[in-house]
Amino acid sequence: MLKQGMKQSHVLSGLAGLLIGAFALFEAWNYPIGSVTRMGPGYFPIILSVLLMVLSLGVLFIEGRSVDGPDMERPSWRGLVWIVLAVMAFAASVETLGLAPAIFAAVVLSAQADDDLHLKETLILATGCTLVCVVIFIYILGLPLEPIEF
Repeated sequence: MLKQGMKQSHVLSGLAGLLIGAFALFEAWNYPIGSVTRMGPGYFPIILSVLLMVLSLGVLFIEGRSVDGPDMERPSWRGLVWIVLAVMAFAASVETLGLAPAIFAAVVLSAQADDDLHLKETLILATGCTLVCVVIFIYILGLPLEPIEF
């Protein structure tokens, strides 16, 4: 199926990136693009999807030919489960609890995907991420979210 010397993991990653980029480009195509000075809603998604497709071609044709190192390993199901749970917890709690508790919970849950993070490190990481995100999204960008809902 693959040429001799091509890594299956790099080829599959490149193809997945191409498909995602093509889908995003297809979806964003109907939005007004605007100009550089007055960007429309389609401007940024189109730029990102084209960039993703170009990078995916690089992975496919440059990294795909690399033969150094191991190829695909078994997927980490633990990581996949914890990351999905973290995203679901954030989505379920951001409107009812507020941005700060939602981010804190998502970081704590996603940290469970890593065997090397201990409780103290996890709590420090969650606190730092929560503070940075609240400052950026609420106070700098002015998103209409409450830090904590009462």
